[in-house]
Amino acid sequence: MYLKEINYLAVLIAGIANMVVGFLWYGIFFGKAWLALVNKTEEELEKMRKSAPKAYIINFLFSLVMAVVIVYIVHGMKLKGFLGGFLLGFFLWLGVAMVLRLNNVLFEKRPFKLFLINTGFDFCVLIVMGLILTLWK
Repeated sequence: MYLKEINYLAVLIAGIANMVVGFLWYGIFFGKAWLALVNKTEEELEKMRKSAPKAYIINFLFSLVMAVVIVYIVHGMKLKGFLGGFLLGFFLWLGVAMVLRLNNVLFEKRPFKLFLINTGFDFCVLIVMGLILTLWK
């Protein structure tokens, strides 16, 4: 597969979907719980807000990189349909994202509840991106 064969509109939509899921997950659904679990002070929270635009831009750019990588997996494995996209997202979560996040609990002694919030986000994003990029080649 060559870069010219990629559906860049689907990649863009998948990148935007990552940002939307993140906004919902860490803003509306689990924002307060996440902030409490990462022990951020009001001063640190204010610094985070000031640097948020730069962080969002960087996050969006790397969301696009992630989407392109997923496209290569979709094409390389010849995945099709809803089930293909769902299973791709699920196995990327199970075999990569969840394992990496678990290290935060095991070695950094982060709270297990934080692991659940973060890995729940990873699960949702990988499923959504897998579906978008499998259904909209």
